[in-house]
Amino acid sequence: MTITDPIIEPATPRFVRADGPDKVTGSGRYTADLTLTGMLAAKFRYAEVAHARIVELDVSAALRMPGVRSVLTADDVPDIRFGPFVQDRTLFARDVVRFEGEIVAAVAATTAEIAQRAVDAIVVRYEPLPVVGDVEAALADDAPLVHADWQAYGAAEPLVRLRNDASFSSISKGDVDAGFAAADRVISSRYMADGSHAVPIEP
Repeated sequence: MTITDPIIEPATPRFVRADGPDKVTGSGRYTADLTLTGMLAAKFRYAEVAHARIVELDVSAALRMPGVRSVLTADDVPDIRFGPFVQDRTLFARDVVRFEGEIVAAVAATTAEIAQRAVDAIVVRYEPLPVVGDVEAALADDAPLVHADWQAYGAAEPLVRLRNDASFSSISKGDVDAGFAAADRVISSRYMADGSHAVPIEP
């Protein structure tokens, strides 16, 4: 080999994902695409209110509809709370709803259309409860509690909880007041993050 000979790099084998063609052409099938004999369709009745007490939940009309196989509410499942850090969730809203997307009832029917009609036939009446839509106001000592029984909920060991605050911590380094006093300019602002903040894979 002389100094003028070209350098030939070894060929890199082309990698093709086995599921790539199906995904890019739209021909791939997922679990949601499967249709099996006797399979039922499910639909949920959501709270659609931010904070309220359930004063009536009547599923009798939904149960009578042809094609409806089951209607479930909190009365049909164990009263068990769950959650990754604080066990503050239940399968269905029980007595109180705390956000618009909370599930009040579920319907299983022979078709999705029947399930939706059954969901629409469920009667729910609410007694409105105070809603606090501001984070700082929710932390006030007199703010309405999202969970009145928060102290009884199970939680991960390191969490420090108080009323509407599911977890808080304090970090102090140096003398902040002295730093502000010595600064040429102090800029203060309030930053509101949405639910996907710090979870970049979510969006």
